[in-house]
Amino acid sequence: MKPVRPIGWLFVILLGTCLVLSSGCKIQGPDREVDELQNPMMKGAREKLKEGDIDGAIKLYREATEMTPPMARPHFDLATIYDEYKHDYIRAIYHYSRYMEMHPESDKKEMLEKLISDAKIAFATESTTKMLMDARTEQLQKDNQSLRSQVYELQNKLEHAEADLYSLRQELKKTEQALQEKIIAQKPGIEPKPQPPAQKEQEKRLPKNGEYRVQERDTLISIASEVYGNPDKWEIIYEANKDKIKNPNVLRPNQILIIPKH
Repeated sequence: MKPVRPIGWLFVILLGTCLVLSSGCKIQGPDREVDELQNPMMKGAREKLKEGDIDGAIKLYREATEMTPPMARPHFDLATIYDEYKHDYIRAIYHYSRYMEMHPESDKKEMLEKLISDAKIAFATESTTKMLMDARTEQLQKDNQSLRSQVYELQNKLEHAEADLYSLRQELKKTEQALQEKIIAQKPGIEPKPQPPAQKEQEKRLPKNGEYRVQERDTLISIASEVYGNPDKWEIIYEANKDKIKNPNVLRPNQILIIPKH
């Protein structure tokens, strides 16, 4: 016999049952499988299958395997359900094997050996696929974490670079101012131009409407340097805009920020 594994195993189980029952009257003496199929527990399981209640059928078939005297046919039907409906190939292999052990004279031997072989292949394929998917998922998670760390490191470097740039600009301004004063001092009759107080310089930098539109590559440190003249005051801006800024290291271009006077 060279059976084909069809999609509708419910049909196979029921058809096999009918054939066994119909042939039972033609053989001499009791037929073991016919007797097992007539068992009320087995009949109930087949009714559950007809209704589409797969779990209910499994429950009754499992109870049938524990009855005394032990029956072989429930193992075959259980194996078929586990194989085709549940894709639980380990249980399917177990019940196919139990059926063969308990019913060695069965004419289904060739078919059962093929079913067991196919179930083993299906289990191996499924296990290999899952293992590959798990390994791929783990690698992607590691790559993602590595990229996050790189982005965080680059943001920190950018902030430090902007702070250093601001310090260099301030040093340059002081140097230019000192040079200008030295030149003026060398010219008789010219008084050095007085510098405005720090508070007036700060007010001059503050936006008139108290708002600031974020530009490309702006950070809270660079904005604090621009409007307050001090990068360390970035937290003032952050506190005033907590409802708009989820991450103090990330600003959106054209975002409007409130700049409090300080």
